[in-house]
Amino acid sequence: MIWDPRLETLERAYDHIRFAADLDPQGPLTQGVLCWVQLWRKQGEAAIAAGWRAVALDPNDADAYLFLAFTLAALGRGEEALHNIIKAMRLNPHPSAVYQTALCLSYFALEEYELAIAACQRGVEVTDAFIPTTIGSA
Repeated sequence: MIWDPRLETLERAYDHIRFAADLDPQGPLTQGVLCWVQLWRKQGEAAIAAGWRAVALDPNDADAYLFLAFTLAALGRGEEALHNIIKAMRLNPHPSAVYQTALCLSYFALEEYELAIAACQRGVEVTDAFIPTTIGSA
């Protein structure tokens, strides 16, 4: 996976997800991805709103809670993020390393650094391609 943070890439991603959301406004996945893209575009409140829409559209969709939790944590709302990632992990009994990333960020936002480190370590156990350990490596 290659992450491309260039503005034009984010704008293209936004255009694509807006098109998808227009085609499927009731889809929790489209709202979840919209949440994610808006977070990276630094549209925090819009990202949170899309995350809540994703959860409302399907309260049993673990990934909807994941996108919301990740966004809340990135915006420093640790308690809300932690609540939502725990719910996501209850709904998905075999969460990917990305769930551990959201859990780590939630603890980090709460300044619970030992718990954040433990979550990252669990992420490494899930996969050696754990996102925080690959950032900056080429």
